[in-house]
Amino acid sequence: MIRNMKVAHRSVAPLAATLGLAALAWVVTVRQMRGMDMGVATQLGSFAFFVALWAAMMAAMMLPSLVPAVLRRGRRTGPVRAVVPFVASYLVVWTLVGALLYALYRPHGTTTAGLVVIAAGLYELTRLKQHCRRCCRARTRSGGGFEFGLYCVGSSIGLMVMLVALGVMSIPWMVAIAGLVFAQKLLRAKPAVDVPLALALVAFGMLIIAVPGSVPGLMPPMATTKNLHQSGTRETMPKPKIVSRDEWTTARKRLLVQEKELTRQRDALSAERRKLPMVAIEKEYVFEGPDGRRTLADLFGKMAQLIVYHFMFGLAPDWEDEGCPSCSYVVDNLSGGLVHLAARDTAFAAVSRAPFAKIKPFKQRMGWTFPWLSSFGTDFNADFGVTLDKTHTVYNYAPVSAQPEARPHEGEREGLSVFLRDGKRVFHTYSTYQRGLDHLLNTYNLLDLAPLGRREEEGIMHWLKYHDEY
Repeated sequence: MIRNMKVAHRSVAPLAATLGLAALAWVVTVRQMRGMDMGVATQLGSFAFFVALWAAMMAAMMLPSLVPAVLRRGRRTGPVRAVVPFVASYLVVWTLVGALLYALYRPHGTTTAGLVVIAAGLYELTRLKQHCRRCCRARTRSGGGFEFGLYCVGSSIGLMVMLVALGVMSIPWMVAIAGLVFAQKLLRAKPAVDVPLALALVAFGMLIIAVPGSVPGLMPPMATTKNLHQSGTRETMPKPKIVSRDEWTTARKRLLVQEKELTRQRDALSAERRKLPMVAIEKEYVFEGPDGRRTLADLFGKMAQLIVYHFMFGLAPDWEDEGCPSCSYVVDNLSGGLVHLAARDTAFAAVSRAPFAKIKPFKQRMGWTFPWLSSFGTDFNADFGVTLDKTHTVYNYAPVSAQPEARPHEGEREGLSVFLRDGKRVFHTYSTYQRGLDHLLNTYNLLDLAPLGRREEEGIMHWLKYHDEY
């Protein structure tokens, strides 16, 4: 009887530990993913955040199918040895896979997602998939967690990449793919089941490419009602609900209350911004422009205030022949209204670290008339946080290591800085970066008023061209 109790303990303890860890992982995953699912446009966040979340996801998805292997080892070696080293080494393999996926991942479009799903379906029919699946089942009885994990990666990698493509932060896709992985690990391969599954995945991928709107959650909420692809085809998406004029007026008034509150909040924030303290500029910055060398004080002209846009223009030492498309989009949105700044005692200039010889022809091509100068050879860009290198590692008031990996951690970045002149002294009063520039983009402001919105499910600003290329 005592022997039977020991055997039962060696079975129950590993089972409870494994399933308990899986349940805890599901709780952590669901909480962390809340609000992050944007379908194909999902952002992964920082490397450390994603890898930690991926490890929790793998524990949630994979540990239930690991139970048979854990039970066998529990009976043979004891519950501690069965769970701790075996499960830990197994999860290490999947965590390394997550790190690799992070390096390769980019927010993408529905066509890319469809192609990945098709590839996952075709992978189900390959000899490699079948071999890894057989070995994964065989290693349930023997082998270490690391070896077991490698074969399980080979067996399930197609489905996991499909999860990443469809929406890596999507709980519904995670549950569905976890179910498929569980079934494939515990059931023998049968062509009568596996071939139809593979063909179904291929057909699903084709459906995503042809009619992405038919797949719930694939695109960000409020993404589009018509998706314009490079092929020029249009795909119908849900449109606003059709109602009577009275119903529309009621809904519009409800929204107006929120709009007025946002306006009041924006006014209050602007007042707080004007109350920020200022810092005296002690260093003399000298820029090169069409009229030769100019100091920062010279850029004010006769004005009391100066706004400087930090314009990205390639990377040293070769730079580029064209400025950043996104920065070009920003100044396109600004250039028409700059004439009015002078009426409020304010000057404007763009500054890039590229040599002026690079800036001049591009400015002429774009037809811009605002002052645009080069800070080449000065500390200006680095001092105001838009040049990143080994010694300048802070952007937008945070370490670049905290920025998503997809964003550049070295080179030039975008931003805007504001200065005030008081007599002969110049002071720095404000700088903003990244989405702090959003309210300057009147094209976006106008698109946000329209029912189709910005239509950026393929990626932020993916559609942009220089204004002479449309």
